[in-house]
Amino acid sequence: YKKIKEATVNEINQIINKVRRRILKTSILFIDHCLRTNYFLHSKTGIAFRLNPDILDSKYYTKKPFAIIFTVGRNYRFFHIRWRDIARGGLRVIIPKATTEYENAIDGLFDEVYGLSYAQQLKNKDIPEGGAKGAIVIKPGGDKTRVVKAAINTLLDLIAPDIECSKEADSQILHNQSKDTIYLGPDENITDDLIIWIQEQAHKRKYPYANAFMSSKPNFGINHKKYGVTSQGLHIHVKALLKHLNINPQQNNFTVKMTGGCDGDVASNELKLLYKSYPNTCKILAISDGSGAAYDPNGLCWKEILYLIEKNYPIVKFNTKYLSKSKSAFVIDVSTRENIKTRNELHNKIKSDIFIPAGGRPYTVNDTNVSDFLNHSGVPSSKIIIEGANIFFTESARNKLQELGVWMIKDSSANKTGVICSSYEAIASIILNQNEFLKIKKEYIQQVISILIDKAEAESRLLLREFSKYNNKYNLTQISMQLSIAINDLTDLIYKKIVNKPSKYFEQEIIKSIILNHCPNILVKNYSSRILTKLSQKYLKALIASSCASFIIYKEGLNWIYTFQENKRYDVVIEYIQNDILSK
Repeated sequence: YKKIKEATVNEINQIINKVRRRILKTSILFIDHCLRTNYFLHSKTGIAFRLNPDILDSKYYTKKPFAIIFTVGRNYRFFHIRWRDIARGGLRVIIPKATTEYENAIDGLFDEVYGLSYAQQLKNKDIPEGGAKGAIVIKPGGDKTRVVKAAINTLLDLIAPDIECSKEADSQILHNQSKDTIYLGPDENITDDLIIWIQEQAHKRKYPYANAFMSSKPNFGINHKKYGVTSQGLHIHVKALLKHLNINPQQNNFTVKMTGGCDGDVASNELKLLYKSYPNTCKILAISDGSGAAYDPNGLCWKEILYLIEKNYPIVKFNTKYLSKSKSAFVIDVSTRENIKTRNELHNKIKSDIFIPAGGRPYTVNDTNVSDFLNHSGVPSSKIIIEGANIFFTESARNKLQELGVWMIKDSSANKTGVICSSYEAIASIILNQNEFLKIKKEYIQQVISILIDKAEAESRLLLREFSKYNNKYNLTQISMQLSIAINDLTDLIYKKIVNKPSKYFEQEIIKSIILNHCPNILVKNYSSRILTKLSQKYLKALIASSCASFIIYKEGLNWIYTFQENKRYDVVIEYIQNDILSK
């Protein structure tokens, strides 16, 4: 490698074969930007690399993340991208059924993780952790459990402190990148058994935040599906838009179509909330998921939908005896190309008042196929879209539909409450042991859900208020993007202002109040001293920054804080919050 580096650019360019020349240049680029690797470990389950984000071509990637981790393993590829030092986001497993699907998934894996992780960064505006995402693609024939365990071990190779390698290896790779704070959450195909194993393995590998490494833990955590935490926020936006459009859901019938099955987290819990809120007026026309699809123009039977949810069954299990007598009603599996085509087109073709994508691949609706969502007259098939799934639409597809009159709530607004819940789970996991958590678990979860609803309502009010204020100059998803950027920018400004503050900084009463006000009451009541001592100072500073930024923006709107000079904004924020606390 040293000899290659010493070669002149002209010598490298003289390599006749263009492909070989490009491979050589790319290899040099890769090695130059490698900050950390497990390559030199004697035992490993994949070769992992922590890469400097400067490796990305700014022509194609205008925003640079904080860190990129890339792993090549037997039967899998794995990317993890995060946008801040302290970051959280879901881990998903992609399981292609055929070699061609696998190769396509590999080709698009980085862009998928890049897009999802940035969407997570926009979504994480209310919490101390920045956005992150991890995705594993399994080669057909590979065992999911083995692959996930292998990928997690390579991640821990780079972030856990128990790295053992030779002196020669130590001199060849930088080791000053090991103090990472990464939190994972369950996404597609991550089951409870894997959630438990990931936490246990983090303990074995002595990761300092092992209890918080994976969220949605069955016992020592808040299981997202069981408590429907993501759907709690999504449902707030459903209600808000119905009200804004003068639709009284208690009296007026309305129709819904959905991607994501009765066995999925977001879909199943939103279905339960729709039934609980509007059992007599809400009609579910269509549901599609990985197993197939069901459609009934008279509304799918609520009794059967709730049965499938209870049994954790996919939509293909919908009993056809509960369909109406309409000739167009059906339940199909994905055993034929025709059925797959019908399933894939269902969310476009069926006319409904509301469309809730609560599952599906990234960029399902994009620039090339957005016209499929329109009828022959160019009218969108749904008036309201609430994005329960991440990046189901491209940005240009969103804008096109809103130009045509669709009211759309972006993913980073609609489904943010799941990750907020995970953040509160992490705080409890760091402060408490399992027995202490279990004693207060029921009350803690109730208080967290109340916080989730408050934060969703604050964002919903702001979106509609800013939309009216600008008199349709910006659509709702553009305002949502501006909101996330405004909060994140203010968070970064505050964090930079306080990052080097000494320990004495935390002795100020206003700073203590900001930290404790962020936490559920039961945690403050019983463990306030631990909140201030067990959470790292780096985490507490991130908490202060994000809490202050989101509070100010939700209270005063997108632009108020930016009317002050940049060097004065931190002082303005602290004074504003101090006055707010005193007024209460």
